[in-house]
Amino acid sequence: MCKENHGLLQNDKVSISLTPGITTSYQVEYDDLTKRTIINPRSFGSSDVNTTTSVFSLGDHGFKTGDKILYKSSDPALPLINNETYFIIRIDKNSFKLTDTKFKSTKSIPETITITDAGDDHTVALINPPINLIRGYKVGFAVSDASLTQVVSGKRTKIFDFDFFRDPNFTNPYFNNNNDDGFQVVGVGTVGVTTTATVDLSLTNNTPNELFYKLTPVNLNIDADSKRNPVVDYDVLNNSTLKIEDSAYNGTFNITGIGSTTFKFNIPKQPEKDTYTKDEAVVLKYVTSSTTTSGSIDSVELTSKGRGYNTLPIVTSVASTEGVGAIIRLNSADIGTLRRYSIKNIGFDYSADNTIQPSVQLPQILRLDKLSTISNIGISSGGKNYLEPPKVVVIDRVTGQLNDEIITKSKLQGTSVSEVELLRNTNSLYDTNPKIVATNNTNGVRVKNLSFTSGTNVVDLTLEGTFTSSTYPFTLGKKIYVENIGIGSTGSGYNSSDYLYEPFVITGVNTNPGGGNATVSYKLDTLVTNPGIFSGPSSSGRVIPFEDVATFNIGIKPNQFSVGEIVSTGDKVGTVVGWNEDNKYLKVLSNDTFKVDESLNGRSSKSVAFITQTNTFSSTFEIDSNSEVTTGFRKETGKLNTELQKIQDSDYYQNFSYSLSSPIQYDTWKDPVNSLTHVVGFKNFADVNIVSIASTDDKNRSKASVGVSTNVAIVVSDLVLITLNQELIV
Repeated sequence: MCKENHGLLQNDKVSISLTPGITTSYQVEYDDLTKRTIINPRSFGSSDVNTTTSVFSLGDHGFKTGDKILYKSSDPALPLINNETYFIIRIDKNSFKLTDTKFKSTKSIPETITITDAGDDHTVALINPPINLIRGYKVGFAVSDASLTQVVSGKRTKIFDFDFFRDPNFTNPYFNNNNDDGFQVVGVGTVGVTTTATVDLSLTNNTPNELFYKLTPVNLNIDADSKRNPVVDYDVLNNSTLKIEDSAYNGTFNITGIGSTTFKFNIPKQPEKDTYTKDEAVVLKYVTSSTTTSGSIDSVELTSKGRGYNTLPIVTSVASTEGVGAIIRLNSADIGTLRRYSIKNIGFDYSADNTIQPSVQLPQILRLDKLSTISNIGISSGGKNYLEPPKVVVIDRVTGQLNDEIITKSKLQGTSVSEVELLRNTNSLYDTNPKIVATNNTNGVRVKNLSFTSGTNVVDLTLEGTFTSSTYPFTLGKKIYVENIGIGSTGSGYNSSDYLYEPFVITGVNTNPGGGNATVSYKLDTLVTNPGIFSGPSSSGRVIPFEDVATFNIGIKPNQFSVGEIVSTGDKVGTVVGWNEDNKYLKVLSNDTFKVDESLNGRSSKSVAFITQTNTFSSTFEIDSNSEVTTGFRKETGKLNTELQKIQDSDYYQNFSYSLSSPIQYDTWKDPVNSLTHVVGFKNFADVNIVSIASTDDKNRSKASVGVSTNVAIVVSDLVLITLNQELIV
């Protein structure tokens, strides 16, 4: 159940997170005769034993088939024996039967013990059973029972500690984990001596999935043979184990049923508890990707992890309650600082006077914001019952302020909004989609009176006109949009526009069928103390069912800057040398120093932005008699292990070689060319052209033709074996 209308739809996915904050307890005792540790003894009388069916009745006993129990009775139910062990056959959560072996209890048709006499004063208790626990619980193990002590000189004396271990061999004690502060195991009082003695175990997200419990003998100098060497009963599966897991309500589920403030889903197993209230849980929330609801941001997807971080950046808070509008930026004093440099030209004739050292002009790094503009306005829902087009306004989600630079014009088709025209845009939006809202709505119902109840913050609106149960337009739990309520004094107001243009949830309805003065009620936030006094003469109030109000979607695009562009802020001018569109960093080379909150204008791009952070650098050259310049290899020459290196022999396709393309063979033209045009130091080569000329007929027409042969072509598709006969001559 939600506090207000959740907006979820059937089949939406929700991820439930539940961390209980409640306390549960277990009673720990020891049996001297069998030397067993027993948990949560339960007692019942003769009326709970049915000798006809051999069934024992015990409300919400918590047993399951195969559990091993210790039976005690001063008047046993025959043929049961006092201080004997038996096994459970579960009938239901309130009844069970017994058998003498585990094998008999788990057969398809269990073999039960037939009870012939009901007896009286019965007690059954699980023997070192596995215990399932839920993270978030604080578990108290009551260790005040006298069976955990030895009487010495008439006084109860401590004889056991109740300990937890990380391993089933009970060798690695558990007191706390490495991730939580303090101890997660706390003892209160003295085991067996103090009447309220407990050992408390806090289960956190960092508690191991399994722990093991055991009674450990102490004060070994005391004569107490029956309490030495307690037996761990290995007939019990997962004996002495604490199994710690998350609540069964945790997970991702599909919604199977919805109400205005409730929704249902199915879980795959029986939960540990039927219900939780907000007071019983440390964490009780759900996360959804549904597009029809709103809420705070739960998680953020990283599109780039960055690099070079020495410490983990932290987002301390996000001021968003609607799941939109957050701008997350990671600031650092090291980003943009000069790490290394190289001198391309050392210059000369600089003065040796250090008081007139030349300075270095380094670019300023400016982080920009509010540099987006509206690209389009679409209509999600045209609303209904409009008499005139509403006024569409744009609200900055970061500041919550109305942007009065933007002017729009809406049009109706019938009684619904069909188009929104952007008459004047802005260049100063934050890089997150703004909220776009229809105001001055002419649909809905006029308000003629208003009353406010201080303390509960309930607002009752009295409506004009008369209604029947079928014509009354409002439904309990749904949302309304309220506007144009006038007040005659200072106050926070009653309109949706006074509270970030958000609708209110209907908390009360009164149709007053057949008469006037029907009402609809809603609540203001508990932080509101003075909304003001309603003024009828200055009010033209109207309340509209929120589903009748037109809704819109809006697209934005960031302004861009170009490298080499001149930018200015009034009298300060600089040149752009770098622009990072993703992170909104601008590198500017300038003799002026730009300041935070100044408006930056691009001369050629016409882009506008606000400076939110500046990194400036002051640096000078050091003058000396010499300068060491480290530049590395300028060429690859001489690196013998480089695959592109080659021996200079002027062969074909190498340096200092050339080739002549001709139908004349190389041996024919070599000597004439070498003696007439050969370049000294070059090798020459030939590319011989083979030329074929077709014959002609008596009209000098070529006889060359292309045809298809009818001869069968024989193709060898697979060569299996070739045998070569060779003769060796000596």
